[in-house]
Amino acid sequence: LPDARVTDAAYVPRILRELSADGLLVNYNADIPSAMVDMIRSHCIPAVWMNSKQEADCVYPDDLNSSRHATELLISARHRRIAFVELSPTTHYSSADRREGYAVAMAKAGLRPLVVDCATAPHHLSAAGQAFTAAVAYQLSDALTLWQACADAGRRIPRDLSVIVFGDRPLALGSLRLDTMVIPFGEQGRRAVRMLVRKIAEPDATQGPVALPALHVPRESVTAYPY
Repeated sequence: LPDARVTDAAYVPRILRELSADGLLVNYNADIPSAMVDMIRSHCIPAVWMNSKQEADCVYPDDLNSSRHATELLISARHRRIAFVELSPTTHYSSADRREGYAVAMAKAGLRPLVVDCATAPHHLSAAGQAFTAAVAYQLSDALTLWQACADAGRRIPRDLSVIVFGDRPLALGSLRLDTMVIPFGEQGRRAVRMLVRKIAEPDATQGPVALPALHVPRESVTAYPY
């Protein structure tokens, strides 16, 4: 639905009546109009937010701790120059949380963080990432960029660069199977439905936010350093 619809105080309650719906699973997770949040609350509509960090009644991936864990996996593989790579800016909470989780793990290990974004990518990737030996990639397109930069310089993943990427399933680049932090969207859906059933039974009761950790699926893109 366009913003004009989801912020229309006359339209949304009508959806519930016409569809005989008792509640809402809301999958609106970035740049959420405040009018939409206020309207759902003011009409006391039983609603659970998915993939969105709210104060209550929400289920979302724990991107902060999952990114911290991914970074710690690379540290445990003896890497010390580890980058966080995100080349497509987004307003989704996961961007800030994954960066923070990475930074927390680096600081705890006494290591210097290196964020490769749109501004710094031309410098760092022109040398095919030789400023770092491992990377946490925000998504598949970022891992693809690293793969291409390595190929252009005659380097390879994981021989010369180890990579862990976030995805909704175990990912691959051609025949290269990537170590993936798999986001638990299926479990998110199951938890959200159970939460909504409870919310429908007790509309005035609030339920605390539920953050679900990503599952690390080890594959072929991480090698211990030094090579």
